[in-house]
Amino acid sequence: MEIAIISAVVGVAVMTVSYKLAPYREANGNRPLFVLLPKYRKLIQHTKSSEELEGELSRFGFNKVRQADDVTYYTRGSVLGDFSINLAKVNVALREVAPHQHELTVQAGWVAAFDTGDHWQFITELGRELEDE
Repeated sequence: MEIAIISAVVGVAVMTVSYKLAPYREANGNRPLFVLLPKYRKLIQHTKSSEELEGELSRFGFNKVRQADDVTYYTRGSVLGDFSINLAKVNVALREVAPHQHELTVQAGWVAAFDTGDHWQFITELGRELEDE
């Protein structure tokens, strides 16, 4: 019994560290069917101010967590939410790469072992909403 508990704790720790260290994938092309350790990034073009971007994100339920240099971090949802991308805790970051050009990143609030395309669809739709129409 003790070995099973220790193995489970070690497994969760290894999965968490692996997820945090995993690189971001480009959110381009078609929706993937299955992805291990889903974390995505997408370049967005816009003419919005930082305040307008923050307003757009708050409209989707995101709260600003912190700002560090040229990166602003947002979060929404709950770790105790659900497996659904609509309820799960999601962290978003906007890194300014040029005036009116940001790199948008999306990752699970804690850890996501796999994804069936929901994270990809989420960043694609969010990027579309943040870009100019």
